[in-house]
Amino acid sequence: MHYRVALYPLTGLSEASGRLQVGLVGHDVLQHYTVDIDYQQRRVRLFDPARYRYKGTGATVRFTPDADLPLLRAHVKVRGRRAIPARLLLDTGASGLCLIFTTPFAEQHGLNQVTPAIEAPIGTGLVGELHGTIVRLQELRLGGVKVPSPTTGLGGEYKGFLARTDIDGVVGNSVFEGSRLIVDYAGHRAIVEPRPGDNAPCDFDMSGLRLAARGPGLRHIVVDYVIPQSPSAEAGIAVGDELLLIDGRGVAEGDLSDARKALRSAGAVRQLVLRRDADTIRVALKLRRLL
Repeated sequence: MHYRVALYPLTGLSEASGRLQVGLVGHDVLQHYTVDIDYQQRRVRLFDPARYRYKGTGATVRFTPDADLPLLRAHVKVRGRRAIPARLLLDTGASGLCLIFTTPFAEQHGLNQVTPAIEAPIGTGLVGELHGTIVRLQELRLGGVKVPSPTTGLGGEYKGFLARTDIDGVVGNSVFEGSRLIVDYAGHRAIVEPRPGDNAPCDFDMSGLRLAARGPGLRHIVVDYVIPQSPSAEAGIAVGDELLLIDGRGVAEGDLSDARKALRSAGAVRQLVLRRDADTIRVALKLRRLL
């Protein structure tokens, strides 16, 4: 097969994910297969769609009939209002949010009135940061899959992906993490196997820090954004500070996702050591839900 290849700088995506990105495989390639993504096993398998037969107990989510891409039929619920239908593009990227909605969709349905809300970068795309606000909706429904209190980014600018009107948003890998996802392009469906345990998916950071990986080998974890009035802002942490230790453990010993997980435990007190220029800063953060 012959495919067009687009050349983009992937530095921003690499820094946001903490993993060196050398390329992306798109739906134009994957649609020729049935794709089985096992998040627990960290394994992706590609099957011949003519021979593939699913025998599990997963819930089926249908693609919309007007799209060959995995544009999933969804409904989102805002407290006190009827469920809102949405066309969500399946995106297995690294955003920590459950959902990101385009600016036209958010404005059409008054989602910018949801409170509490945090003004912050809501993701990183090929052309840079996506800006908007972050809220929690009451529920996301994908067929028989229900996700309570999904963290959601609302587009706040009319450019790039956030200006699109042919889709309403994207549903991220955080919804499916820990489970098994089968994307059956030929059958116009996705299949989600039950998530083990009862952990809430895609919970939001509770420190007020947005972290990015920088430098050689992406081994330096740096503060990229500080949410106003958050525990980190109150402790005086600033953009550009390098995070060295969390509870005595060097963050360079793990990866960016490990550092982020350590800052998502409500009520926990984390001892942080940071570097600012030639100074070492020690702070104690009591984590709390910001949404």
